[in-house]
Formats: sequence, C-alpha cells, structure tokens
Amino acid sequence: MVAEIPVLRPKLIAHSRFAHRLEQIDSERIYSNGGAQNQELVEIISSYFGVDKDQVVIGSSATLMLTGAAVVMGQDRWFLPSWTFSASALALSNAGCHLCFIDIDPQSHVADVSKLRKRSNLLVVAPFGEQLTIDSEFNRCDFLLVDAAASVAHPVQYSPDFRGKERTVEIYSLHATKVLGVGEGGFAIVYDRSLAAKLRSWTNFGFDGSRSSSFAGTNAKMSEYSAAIGCETFLQANAEFE
Repeated sequence: MVAEIPVLRPKLIAHSRFAHRLEQIDSERIYSNGGAQNQELVEIISSYFGVDKDQVVIGSSATLMLTGAAVVMGQDRWFLPSWTFSASALALSNAGCHLCFIDIDPQSHVADVSKLRKRSNLLVVAPFGEQLTIDSEFNRCDFLLVDAAASVAHPVQYSPDFRGKERTVEIYSLHATKVLGVGEGGFAIVYDRSLAAKLRSWTNFGFDGSRSSSFAGTNAKMSEYSAAIGCETFLQANAEFE
C-alpha cells in the first residue's frame, strides 16, 4: 500500500479564536448585509493596505469580485494572459466581455505588456502570490484589473511613474487555500471612490441607498460568519508579525 503525503492542506484559524464573534452575531441577529463583522473587516483591510475604508469592497469570492469589477469598469474588451487559473477568464466571460489572450514573460510569468500594440484594457495576474510592481510599462493600459488572488501577503506596488492608478482595481482572494483564508471570500482595493461605490452596489443587487436596483447587480455579499473569521485571521497575522 502506497502512503499518501498530504500537500497544501488548508487549515483555518481555530474556532475558539472567533467564538466570541459568533456570539455577537447571535446577539445582534444580523447575518449579512454589512453587519458589524463586515464593517470591522473593511476597517482592518483598509488599515493593512493603507487605503481609506471607502476604497475597500468585500464580497463572497474573488472570482465574483473580478466579474463585478469588469462590469462596473464598463469595458467590454480585455486582454489577459493565456497562462493563468481559469477563474480569470471565466470572471471576464461572465461579465459579458470579449477576451483577447497575450503571452507572458517567460522570466516573470507576468503578462508581457509590450505585446499590447495600442492602449488597451488589461487583466494582469500576480503569479504564485508574488508581489507585482506596476510600472511605467502599464501606462499603455486604459483600465487595469489586477488578479492578485494569492498575493494578500504581498500587496501590489506602484512605481511613481505609473499614471493610471485611478483606473486600476486590485482583487484578492480569501479562499481557504490562501495565506489569509476565511473559507471563501474576496475583496477589492479600488482607488476611484465612485467606482468603489458602484462595485459595492453591484454586490448588493445594484441597490444604491434604496431597495430599487439602479443597474443589473447581483448578490455577492460576504456573510457575517466569513467576515468574523476574516477579522480574527487578519488580527492574528498582525500580532504574529509585530
């Protein structure tokens, strides 16, 4: 009999670490729709990334956040690397976008921006959880969508000569297989606050301060239970690295 060696088995934070948060959820009886756990998680992420709270949008999965970002950015044609996980292409396809594949640089494994012959919209992937630096090469992009699913521990960096930050959205995954996992979930860092507000509205049926859908959104909200795990996971990670 051949013994099996477990590889990359996910392990989330112990339930004892967030049990008090479950009691809070039981007490408040708010299980979704931006409750206390969601609000605190947004604050923690904004502090971790050094951005304002209104630039953080959390959701039920990184894939859905990619789809939503593509929808609210309003661009129907995107270039993306031909070498990536299927979620990247499926997210754009589900947003109704036309996909154009380009090669990656064989050394960095990042989309070869020099292959773009004119200003275009690009979904770029940060491979293997590495830190991606957006430099002047990316100035040829109109809109930039960063699939940084595995890079929550190494957030995207920008060189001073990059001029398109307000047209850039970063997406990170909180799947159980990621460094800071909650089971399933994701979030976006959006530098244009109006775009962030629209993405937040998209995750909640397109509601924009009322119970009427202002546009075709969906239900991509994060539950209070996932957010509770997320809060303690981030807090524990911060404590371990201080």
